[in-house]
Amino acid sequence: MDNNRTADGLRERLFEALDLFIDKKITSQEIEGICYLSEQIIKTANVELEFQKEFNEEKRNERDYSLKIKEKEITASELLQLTLKQVEENV
Repeated sequence: MDNNRTADGLRERLFEALDLFIDKKITSQEIEGICYLSEQIIKTANVELEFQKEFNEEKRNERDYSLKIKEKEITASELLQLTLKQVEENV
């Protein structure tokens, strides 16, 4: 993965832009544009992270529900076996 396409890469590019601005090699308008684009990238990443959290929570809830159903099935099966055993003993 290209390091420029990561949070570390973005941070590095922002500091490079800041250095260029301090050295008067780019204008305030250019630095504003860089900041705007960076803000949009960060907002997009936050939306993606929020979606992933919700997706993972939904999957976790589905898994938990499935486990509860299986536990109930096991309990019902055990009760049935116990009842059958008691009926056989009383016959």
